[in-house]
Amino acid sequence: MEEIKPTTFYTVYGVPQLDQSNQQALLYLYQPIIGSQALALYLNLNADITLTGKSQEIMHTDLLSAIDLGLPNMIKAREKLEGLGLLESFEKKDTELGLQLVYQLHTPMKPETFFQDPIMSYLLLNKIGERRYQRLVDRFKPANFNKKGLKNIAKTFREIYNIQESNFEANAEVLKQTQDMFVEETLDKGFDWETFNHLIQKFKIHLNDQTKKAIESLHIMYAVNEIEMADFVGKASVGETQHVDLNYLRQLLGKQDKPSEEKPVKVKPESFTKGEARLLEESKKFPPVQYFKAIKKQKGVSTQNNELKLIEKMLTQQKLTSGVVNILINYALVVQKQSYLNENYITKIAQDWSAQGIDTPEKAISRLKNNNQKFVKKKSSTNFSQRKNFQTRTEALPEHIKQPPVESSLSEEKTAELNRKLAQFLNKEGDN
Repeated sequence: MEEIKPTTFYTVYGVPQLDQSNQQALLYLYQPIIGSQALALYLNLNADITLTGKSQEIMHTDLLSAIDLGLPNMIKAREKLEGLGLLESFEKKDTELGLQLVYQLHTPMKPETFFQDPIMSYLLLNKIGERRYQRLVDRFKPANFNKKGLKNIAKTFREIYNIQESNFEANAEVLKQTQDMFVEETLDKGFDWETFNHLIQKFKIHLNDQTKKAIESLHIMYAVNEIEMADFVGKASVGETQHVDLNYLRQLLGKQDKPSEEKPVKVKPESFTKGEARLLEESKKFPPVQYFKAIKKQKGVSTQNNELKLIEKMLTQQKLTSGVVNILINYALVVQKQSYLNENYITKIAQDWSAQGIDTPEKAISRLKNNNQKFVKKKSSTNFSQRKNFQTRTEALPEHIKQPPVESSLSEEKTAELNRKLAQFLNKEGDN
């Protein structure tokens, strides 16, 4: 990496104005952890952002003068912000200007979210002590609203606002394009072992290669970041040598499914049908376990532990990506209308895809098409919540892949209803 100089230009992206709740979180909750210099850096970067959501190109000289810090101390302050997710830093090379930096400023957690995060709460408690920590908890805890004896007379949304489904569907594409504009772009960094190892130092845990591979796959399966994973691993550490009980770790993670924050990658409309493009977006938006459990829930079938282990095996042994695993899950449970993931059948396909270098959902669908497992789109809305079922041709699979045990198929109406409920369920989970 080329060294930053005072004359290096930077641009800042982010929200131009912080609301009162964000400001209080920075002052009372984040400042004890990051220090006054990092707080000053954050506030000055935020002040650079215009109403358009970005700053002009500015020299670091101006920033260093404003926060009254030398370059080495500014970089240390920047790293503290990066470590807590308040800032992301990117570099690019310009043929004329040389090295340039781009800063993505993120809003802090609101107090109610901050105190629900055990790692953030621990960092604060460790810095300021229990007495002052408890005072801050009392300051920000939500006021209790006792509803006993009260009758809710508020009107529901449907009672007041009448939305005609046909009109809604007619504008679905415009609404979807608008929605995509407001989804934050993120970069896939993989698992940050440096941060994770630092966080688990206090547990004195020994991690062998098998455990590390399992942690990486579970990180993908459950969309758990490094800070959260460190907390779960600490709870799952056992014995005098402090090794990780992987079965218990899986149980802990299985109790808290949450949506991925990763933005779905856009697909070229000319390459896939609208229905296939929608499926591709879904496959990239949700972690495999959440996606899998949502389908199982809508089918009314319980989740088996061996199915979860099979998903983990696809990620670790076959090294399939999260999105590719979701396509395979959808193919088996929705397209093939199976009630469970048959290990022999799924493993054969996963091995085939791994050998063929299928590393994206797009390649996975193309592989299915090329092997006469073609998706045929029924008439459907382009809106996610209105997506109909993808049917498949009846041609045989490749000879080296055996068909799974035959089950009674769902009717087309039932399958379409399943997909509709699945989409609604996933959307609702993503809002939480």
